[in-house]
Amino acid sequence: RLVAVIIALPAPGQSKTPESAPAVPAAALADQWPSSRGDLLNTGRSRSTKDAIKGQLKWKFMASNAVTNTPIIEDGVVYFGAADGSFYAIDQLTGLRLWQAPNTVEKGGYTYSNPAISGDRVIAAMENGTITAFHRKDGRVLWTRQMPGVVYSSLRCAGGKVLFGSLDKHFYALHAETGKTAWKFECGDDVGSTCAVTRAGKVWFPSHDKNLYCLNLETGEKLTVYNIGYRSTGQVAISHGCLYMCMTGRKIGCIDLADGSMRWHHDNLEPHNQGIGVWQDQVMVHIGKFLFCFDALSGAQRWKTILDSSGAVSPCSGPAYAYIADTKGKVYALDAKSGDIKWKFEIQPGGWSSPVLVDGTIFIGDATGYVYAIE
Repeated sequence: RLVAVIIALPAPGQSKTPESAPAVPAAALADQWPSSRGDLLNTGRSRSTKDAIKGQLKWKFMASNAVTNTPIIEDGVVYFGAADGSFYAIDQLTGLRLWQAPNTVEKGGYTYSNPAISGDRVIAAMENGTITAFHRKDGRVLWTRQMPGVVYSSLRCAGGKVLFGSLDKHFYALHAETGKTAWKFECGDDVGSTCAVTRAGKVWFPSHDKNLYCLNLETGEKLTVYNIGYRSTGQVAISHGCLYMCMTGRKIGCIDLADGSMRWHHDNLEPHNQGIGVWQDQVMVHIGKFLFCFDALSGAQRWKTILDSSGAVSPCSGPAYAYIADTKGKVYALDAKSGDIKWKFEIQPGGWSSPVLVDGTIFIGDATGYVYAIE
């Protein structure tokens, strides 16, 4: 049995232990970010009623190792894992540590898979396939499960299940309460992409076998399969009755979910990266040194903005701004309608953490172990 040891030492640069720090009332918070990309459709749209307009540091927190996954936020608490296998909960408003669960798994760390929340637990996957459910209040380990394959896919919690793909050619649904298998589905190749889940209880994800699958959330039954001719290891997004994804063959594509046809696609000489950001009737993706914006239904280019370097993360959007980060350690806020850069903020280079917007503040991690809150 694994037991999390709660470490009560102050974080570097912080003067007190926040063990007794009062929880932020849920009513005082305008929005949440309970899973990667903010919602089950992976749109990256924030529910925040205000944007981060200043581009100024509010606080930063130093973790024990690189933070390459994307933080999630609910009820005033920011959750994330570090590359050495430590998992953290810190206060959203102050950056003070609430608890830290150290690694108890040999050669395990949190890297590319992003955690998710289900009720009173936050659930996270190490790259080596170790899935752990922590109690959100104090970091106690509620269950742990060692999967047979590597997990790059970010976790999704829906219908009491934890959903993710694996490089053992399976897509899994575990019971969030116990960690036991609810069902699993075998594909023709690995599943590195993150699924999207609709309100109708349909789970959509691509496999390396170049198929796009739709499964029943409750039973795992195959409902639809489309051969799209490409694979994706990023995060698919669903909006406007379509599924958007970055594909091999250096393409970004829009697939009509009614019949599986490719509604539009764009070729590019640069490799495409992880995911799509949706804002109103447009979609955005970081390709090479550019953030591109396309009409969601026609694929017509609306704008493109040159950044300082290429990137490997997904954009998010607020009421009027879009946010992205690049590999040189720049975080950008852009006017979502025009693509004009409103501000830049410098963090450490080499990160894989995507920006998230909650209550007018951007949260993001970097490759040295800092997590930032930017107003």
